Amino acid sequence: MLQAVEKHCERRNWSPGAVRMERFAPVELGEPVRTDDFEVVLARSGLKLRIGLGQSILQAVEDAGVAVLSSCREGTCGTCETDVLEGRPDHRDCLLTEQEREACDTMFICVSRSLDERLVLDL
Repeated sequence: MLQAVEKHCERRNWSPGAVRMERFAPVELGEPVRTDDFEVVLARSGLKLRIGLGQSILQAVEDAGVAVLSSCREGTCGTCETDVLEGRPDHRDCLLTEQEREACDTMFICVSRSLDERLVLDL
């Protein structure tokens, strides 16, 4: 039903963000754009982490001992939203609008990845 509402709004050329939806399950997105490792730099702590294909940024950050609020780990709740200081995220959530995605200034680190070799986060 949610997909039908989204398509209806697209056909009617409604402005982005005119309709907001709350999802309780992740949207199927297919494979990430980048399939090789990438580096995440945590600006506040100075840590540099390598993120592999089977690992989320959130997992790597937590494994490094940095506390981040999180809840769903599916890209549906918004709890782990993190500011992006440098780089372009591969948005894999179902929360951001297209305009917000294009701005590349925030991401949900439980599911989103990087389009670039290096991503700098405000952590």
